[in-house]
Amino acid sequence: MVASPTMRELPHAPGYTLNADALIGPNELLGFATAHHPLTVFEHFHDFYELALVVHGTGLHITAGGGRMVRRGTAIFVAPGVSHGYEMCDDLTVYNCFLRVEAVQF
Repeated sequence: MVASPTMRELPHAPGYTLNADALIGPNELLGFATAHHPLTVFEHFHDFYELALVVHGTGLHITAGGGRMVRRGTAIFVAPGVSHGYEMCDDLTVYNCFLRVEAVQF
């Protein structure tokens, strides 16, 4: 498995779309990263699935549907093309699992 860059090494700009190749190795279907979020992570999009598990701290997870407070034990699922971000992060650490679209069959 190829080590993924940290979330701080990736662009965080409103409306930015993160590409699977930035987080998942070229011959892999899954990628993993630990994100230590700053106070705000601008709303952004992905072209892959993300399953995030909050392991420390708190924050407000933002989507087009509004915001929801998250804390240790919160699991978040984000589908490709869905905008999300974080606000009011207080020492927020998230384990992320990234999954290429071609790996999923529902």
